[in-house]
Amino acid sequence: MNRNKLVLITKALLPAWLLIACGSKSSDNEMITFSDALVGKRGEMTEETKRKWGHLDIIDDSIPGISLAKAYKLLEGKEGETVIVAVIDSGVDTDHEDLKENLWVNEGEIPGNGIDDDDNGYIDDMHGWNFLGNATTNLFYVPYEVTRQYARLEALYGNTTSTDITPEQQEEYQYYLEVKKDYEKRSQQALANFEALKKREDLDERLEKRKELYEYETLYGFNLNHHPRKQLGDDLDNFQDIAYGNPDVNAHHEKEMHGSHVAGIIGAVRGNGKGMDGVAHNVKLMSLRAVPKGDEYDKDIARAIRYAVDNGAKIINMSFGKPHSPNAHWIWEAILHAQENDVLMVNAAGNDGKNIDESVYYPTDRKEGIEVADNFLTVGASSWRLDLNLPGSFSNYGKEQVDIFAPGTDIYSTIRDNEYEFYNGTSMAAPCVAGIAALIRSYYPELSAKQVKQILMETGLEYIGSVLQPAKDGTFSSTTFAELSSSGRIVNAYNALLRAGQESQQQ
Repeated sequence: MNRNKLVLITKALLPAWLLIACGSKSSDNEMITFSDALVGKRGEMTEETKRKWGHLDIIDDSIPGISLAKAYKLLEGKEGETVIVAVIDSGVDTDHEDLKENLWVNEGEIPGNGIDDDDNGYIDDMHGWNFLGNATTNLFYVPYEVTRQYARLEALYGNTTSTDITPEQQEEYQYYLEVKKDYEKRSQQALANFEALKKREDLDERLEKRKELYEYETLYGFNLNHHPRKQLGDDLDNFQDIAYGNPDVNAHHEKEMHGSHVAGIIGAVRGNGKGMDGVAHNVKLMSLRAVPKGDEYDKDIARAIRYAVDNGAKIINMSFGKPHSPNAHWIWEAILHAQENDVLMVNAAGNDGKNIDESVYYPTDRKEGIEVADNFLTVGASSWRLDLNLPGSFSNYGKEQVDIFAPGTDIYSTIRDNEYEFYNGTSMAAPCVAGIAALIRSYYPELSAKQVKQILMETGLEYIGSVLQPAKDGTFSSTTFAELSSSGRIVNAYNALLRAGQESQQQ
């Protein structure tokens, strides 16, 4: 088989419900699939097309987007209900022209009166909560988790040898050695890269961004003497200590763009002629500021998940992650809390070009290799290229840990100050899926979070053929797209809504 060939999905490979859909003579009941007719075709990527490629259709446009126009046509004449989607991320620009109309408003709270009117534990939380602040401070630059853990463990074991370690300390000591190795390798590389780029005078835009990253890593990310969290005044190791944070969920730093970009992908106002359209309408965006420049804190993430669940969110988008998570048990407990309340969690797979079946990436719904919940969906990033480069070269992957892929390369969306920009990342793929999930939960609210997850995975587009396995170091090898996730598919809004309608009628 030609390794670049797109092959028609045969009926023998399809589940019974999809056989019926594909065999129907009514175009309204046919699932979209890749076909032989697409071999060698690639849609034209004009500037206009590039800005919305993730919404386009594989048949009409020869671009592997999510078929969003067809999905909305399927919904014509139907009424949906409003769905709250929580965005756990950096701050969101609450004044943005394309976002402010779709912000969640806490109707139980009176703004600015200094009273917890709805008795939810948070004062004046009109649009969500800022877990990275207090009455006088809002954090942005923080160290990586590996730095925080190395500083903690070095104080305990830095002057000891293996012969000094008691049996009770053995597990933590081995973890210290692992963390030390990781910290030293990454910090030394960052410093070397920063020093090398400082000496160059021919930096283009790409290298300038790399230099900016290495500067952050040198000054903050790997700085053992940078302890900004102490400014918040809470006990970071006490999950019950919630006397911190503030209601200002806005983007506080001039470089704080990520949360606004993610929010726009999900729910930028559709059809207003400004910038771009989000995937979902009938959506309200709850902003939970918990992701700084650097690694998030486990306590903040677990608290943010619980806030979202307890304040009415039906979907939670989590576009962040890290390789170390000292209090992962808090997050597992929060995931189970979300499952008990029928909340779907959509999680970015990460951008290290790694197989996360082999290298754990947090947050995860797996504990010691066993899945702890059925409401957690992990998303890799795909591109618009119908060839070996279909997966994003940076995307993490995994036959067990990653559930599905979605458009995450060159994605145009909102950033702060009424601006728009192209970003790459699984951070962009996850909100695409969250937006589709919001459409399903809006029009078919009787379907559970577990059902929505299964629908999204089972109705995506299958690409049968060879692709380049993602790798950030450039050492690409050939594999099949099916090996990169458990579903082997790219999410498709039209197919998902068609299937959701069928399942809804059966309930």
